[in-house]
Amino acid sequence: MAKLKNPTEELERRFEGRQRLQALLEKASVLADVEDIAAAFLDAQKDEVPPATVINALFEDEPQFASPKDARALFGNLFGLWELLESGATVDLKAPMERQKPPPPPTAPAFFPKEGPDDAWVERAWRYLEAAPPKALQKLHHAYDHRTDWLVTWLDEQGLSELGFGHAQHLLFELFAMLELGSPHGIGLASAPVTKDEAVAVPPALAAYAEEAVFEAEHDEEEPLPQEEARRLHSLMGLALGALWKARKD
Repeated sequence: MAKLKNPTEELERRFEGRQRLQALLEKASVLADVEDIAAAFLDAQKDEVPPATVINALFEDEPQFASPKDARALFGNLFGLWELLESGATVDLKAPMERQKPPPPPTAPAFFPKEGPDDAWVERAWRYLEAAPPKALQKLHHAYDHRTDWLVTWLDEQGLSELGFGHAQHLLFELFAMLELGSPHGIGLASAPVTKDEAVAVPPALAAYAEEAVFEAEHDEEEPLPQEEARRLHSLMGLALGALWKARKD
């Protein structure tokens, strides 16, 4: 993992106590201890040095983490300690911090009306899929595997690149999962899409979600989808969404 380049990246900025932060530092091969870091933070704040500069200086080489979770935990604790000190709060580095209760598991969105979901419903569904319990996601994946075989085969025959097909598969699952969650009777077997001349009208909120997903794939910072293939993917996903919408059970 590279050094922290974007200090505004979303983190849970919470200092969980000396023991927790020290363990994270040692796991990341940082030689400084929590007390030294707290002192460095106070000095930097007096000199109006930004926190990312001090935090990056903790690493002699590019930091390595066992997982993104460890990276977020370390940076979240460091920024949490910085903000506590900056606020003038008294920080006891010897006393353990009180652990907060984990948030309750997300609940699936309610069924949408017959005409389809609106933007607010799609937003709730997307957030649910991002944090859904593993068993709930596994159930959706099993349903997807059993009911979209023809649709996936059709996508595979469209000549997309490996990258484009990966985006198509991911988006197709999201759209299937949303319709499965929101339709009272779920989704039946989805057949291959109709032609453009026979296109099925779909809810605008779902079409907008698919369009935005393709746009994000085209403008991905690390591995952007080429413009021509993005246009192709947009057209294909419109047809695939129509096939999914048509497969809803009455």
